Amino acid sequence: AGTVMLGLTPAATAADSNGRFAIQGAGKMLCQAFVEERTKGSPLYYAAMGWVQGYLTSYNQFNEGVFDILSWQNVKVLGASLDSHCKKNPTQPLYQVIRQMTRAYRPQAIPEQSLLVEAGSSEKRILVYDVVVKRVQQRLRREGLLEQVPNGRFDSETQLALRLFQERQGLKPNGELDESTLYLLLGKSEN
Repeated sequence: AGTVMLGLTPAATAADSNGRFAIQGAGKMLCQAFVEERTKGSPLYYAAMGWVQGYLTSYNQFNEGVFDILSWQNVKVLGASLDSHCKKNPTQPLYQVIRQMTRAYRPQAIPEQSLLVEAGSSEKRILVYDVVVKRVQQRLRREGLLEQVPNGRFDSETQLALRLFQERQGLKPNGELDESTLYLLLGKSEN
């Protein structure tokens, strides 16, 4: 009969014994170069964003309790966030920026697989996790714009509350969960 020995395996580390690790690809890129390449819309910018997406996918896979580190931020929002940070920190390497961002986003990560729901209009299809819709509904309730109990469904009552919120914020009152609306509802608490 085989014996299983638990707890005797040394803890896994993500670096050598001195805390060093090899940085691959665009992770070596400095912020200044990232901003320049994004401004040009160059292939190097898109390669860097591909590296970022790979990093985030790996983060999702290897961190317990994380289905998706980005609860609502898409590539467009992420690129703009990186650009904003990098303009203030031109000598910082991209891998450090992404590591900081994942730490900041961690409290709002999607912990378990969540359903995607349509949260746009017939003209603009927007897919978000139902958990995000529930968070939006909670925020709209706190703002006094929504009476219903948050349920994660993008229904007409939620759309009406969104329109009222958008009007208050000076946004186009379309009732959609677009990037600007999501940032104003959730972004400040997630960054």
